[in-house]
Amino acid sequence: MMVLIVILGPDGARLRKVLCPREDIDAQLAPGETYEVVDPLVDGFGIVEPE
Repeated sequence: MMVLIVILGPDGARLRKVLCPREDIDAQLAPGETYEVVDPLVDGFGIVEPE
């Protein structure tokens, strides 16, 4: 199953979004990065937060 994740930098800043299979998430992360799974219908566009 594909999931949309937001990759966060070491400081918690949103860096990028990636759509990938759940089992491939770790391969998307650079050292120090973390992630959170997001709902593509709510947070599927852009990197900026809505006002």
